[in-house]
Amino acid sequence: DRGFINTQTKKVKNRIKLDYDFMLLIGYYLAEGHISQNRDGVFFTFGSKEKEYIKEVITLIYSIFGYEATTKENSDNSTTISIHSRIIAEFIYSLAGSGFNKKSLSDIIKFSSPSSQIGLLVGAFRGDACAIEEGLQLTLANQTLIEELFEIALRCGLSPYMFRGYKNSIANYFPYQLKIGARFDKEFILKVAKNIDKINLTPQGNSALRYFWFNEN
Repeated sequence: DRGFINTQTKKVKNRIKLDYDFMLLIGYYLAEGHISQNRDGVFFTFGSKEKEYIKEVITLIYSIFGYEATTKENSDNSTTISIHSRIIAEFIYSLAGSGFNKKSLSDIIKFSSPSSQIGLLVGAFRGDACAIEEGLQLTLANQTLIEELFEIALRCGLSPYMFRGYKNSIANYFPYQLKIGARFDKEFILKVAKNIDKINLTPQGNSALRYFWFNEN
């Protein structure tokens, strides 16, 4: 458990369990969240059609922190979930940082129990992964975070494959990709449950290899 003192008018729970649900929320944050520059709010942005994920994140925020998040429909067909709490923002920042290419996991997250950490992977893959024939592929412009998720996937008994993708002439950062395939990790694919119809759940032969870390450097 991790405790923190509430000094705000709007109360939040003062003890947080680092369980599956909490890790699931942090996984969503890694994929779709950010913290305001002055660290007084946490925001998640989803496509407005991702109603199940939006509902789940709102429910998780309330069950974990006792905080009722607000939502806003944006003109670009996205929905923002807002937590206007410095305590929660500072807490999440201490665990995962902020910024699409600067987030990094604290030791508390990296060395939590695998039974909780699987929630982190589920949230991250639901938020940002795409379905391919072999399984699910998560792409981030954040080498450190991809490497940390790769190590967590190994701790959870999965068979991940990580590599650096191609950077075109207008991109500022290399994309780093983490794949988890259906051949060895079908149970995880079904738990994420994202665009299952696009995935071959019964691959044959070499259509899905056991995954590993490939570094061109």
